[in-house]
Amino acid sequence: MIKRLTTAAILLPLIALLIHFSTPLVFSVFILAVSLILVNEILSFKNEIIDPFTRILTNAMTVLLFALKYCTLVNVFEYRISLTAMVLFVFIIFHFSRTIFNKKFKTVLPAVSMAFFTFFYAALLPLNLVNIRFYPHGPGTFYIFYILTVVWLYDTGAYFTGKYWGKKKLGLSSSPQKSWAGLAGGLASGTGSGLAVYFLYLHLAPATAGETVFHNNLSLLAVLSFLLCLTGQFGDLIASIMKRSAEVKDSGTIIKGHGGLLDAIDCVIPAQFLFYIFLQLYG
Repeated sequence: MIKRLTTAAILLPLIALLIHFSTPLVFSVFILAVSLILVNEILSFKNEIIDPFTRILTNAMTVLLFALKYCTLVNVFEYRISLTAMVLFVFIIFHFSRTIFNKKFKTVLPAVSMAFFTFFYAALLPLNLVNIRFYPHGPGTFYIFYILTVVWLYDTGAYFTGKYWGKKKLGLSSSPQKSWAGLAGGLASGTGSGLAVYFLYLHLAPATAGETVFHNNLSLLAVLSFLLCLTGQFGDLIASIMKRSAEVKDSGTIIKGHGGLLDAIDCVIPAQFLFYIFLQLYG
């Protein structure tokens, strides 16, 4: 745990500076790098069916997706859902068409399914962080800080309360150590931190705080924070299932004390997507 806290103490200020001061190009490249690491970590879970072509194509489609998104940010052309659909279509067609030549019919469907899930989960979902950061009708920088605060403090609260008071387990086969005390402690710390970070922002930047979608609506903020915690926990369970299926403890070794990048941000991936949906409904 000391290693995890030391790593977090070093990385979090750097990430905070990057989020706050980055341009659309810098932030897009940063999230692209995150996605590429995630893509390769997840594909490595099933090396027996993922050949070099599948790995290269999935990485290439991830780069293409972010390139198209960046072009929309700088008004090269207008974003349309058809752009994403086009990338997905090309992705699937390339995967299936290559079986004409290599005749690996037994592994093609599992490989395509794994690659498609990886592309969706590790590239398409994190892309929404770019949408949130440069959201045109509100303080995108604060939204990113808010999401990270809620999710990571939920995870921290769940860890400590589960460690000291977690005798009664949830009974989850994918995460047998998860406890009711950990869940309750995480929900309390995550929801409370969401309210706290908003009040802090309200004090430090009252002008822009009024532009948030939950301004003067604390009940909505509390419910949203609570739902982000639950969604983050779902992301943790998804990562646990993937690692158990691959019979590995960590997704990688890139972050000292955490393991892989997926281990560090597994809660963030689905939580930020939920927040993006919330922005579309209430923004």
